[in-house]
Amino acid sequence: MSKLVIRSACALAVCAAAGALSGCAHLRTDVDARFRPLGADLYGSPWAHLAHLGPGRSKRASSWDKTGGNWDALTIQPGETVTLADIEGPGMITHIYFTMVHPHLLDYRDAVLRMYWDGETTPSVEVPLGDFFCV
Repeated sequence: MSKLVIRSACALAVCAAAGALSGCAHLRTDVDARFRPLGADLYGSPWAHLAHLGPGRSKRASSWDKTGGNWDALTIQPGETVTLADIEGPGMITHIYFTMVHPHLLDYRDAVLRMYWDGETTPSVEVPLGDFFCV
């Protein structure tokens, strides 16, 4: 290919990208200032608020002790399946945290993490716990 063809292709790609991105300048203008990341207005990025929720509610799933005691944990037996969270409606998972009481007793590949979306019967994610968290 000649240098002229390569330069023309690069110029066309830059123009196409600029044109496509110019339509994004008005994304997420409805985000309340309280929920904007620190410094977002300084950068003027059209994507500054892309990952932030608009009007909605926050949810949290936890292993809190439902008896009122201080056993904030789940005990899962071999072969047992436990639902960690079952939340209705659209959303975004921002944090997943597991800890093992006796990690030396468990090979992190023995526990399987499965995630289902929108009433699926087969999981969208099915992976050994250790592989999911790269341990």
